Amino acid sequence: MIADVLVDGVSVGAVSEYTFEKVGAKHTIEALFKSAEGGETEEGFTDVPSDVWYTEAVKYVTEQSLMNGTSETAFSPMLSMSRSMLVTVLYRLEGEPEAGECFFADVADGTWYTDAVAWAAANGIVTGVSDTTFAPDAAITRESLAVILYRYAAMNEQAQGEKGDLTVFTDGASVSDWAAEAVAWAVGEGILTGKSGNTLDPQGTATRAEVATILMRFCSMTEK
Repeated sequence: MIADVLVDGVSVGAVSEYTFEKVGAKHTIEALFKSAEGGETEEGFTDVPSDVWYTEAVKYVTEQSLMNGTSETAFSPMLSMSRSMLVTVLYRLEGEPEAGECFFADVADGTWYTDAVAWAAANGIVTGVSDTTFAPDAAITRESLAVILYRYAAMNEQAQGEKGDLTVFTDGASVSDWAAEAVAWAVGEGILTGKSGNTLDPQGTATRAEVATILMRFCSMTEK
């Protein structure tokens, strides 16, 4: 049975129908289901069963206040993680320090991610997709995720670990040159692991479940 419906990542309730008005751009709609028998779920999220590979990670990131649900009852584990979501997570991890002015034209003042983007840009953790745009709603790729975590770790002098061997993956050679060092670091630290078929899928988008799992590993590394 339907537990919740997300339109562009925002809950609209457990509706059976939804109509877009005057469509002028790409939208996403995601239906979340729960067992009619009421199977166990984690942390009150109807879309996080208690026995899947990301259950522990979702519990960790929510308990640490690094990630929130997309609604009171949904975590949306398979939803793509956006650039604004990721920098906000790291901003929270850093303790939400004072942020300066944000100079990206597509990041308005007063949004939930404005300070996070300003802080991350000022510290060299992220760059824009151009000199003037950040693309806050763009989905983060797995290799971009590795780069941002690598820069954050470097800022805190925690990026000295041994690099992993990307050639062991069937698509290791497809990692972008600008991301190779960071991806090798993430692999070497066990933060980023392969997917089915022994692939890294570097240009694939990272889901919220994947990011939660990677964050849990990353925090475990930095706490050593």
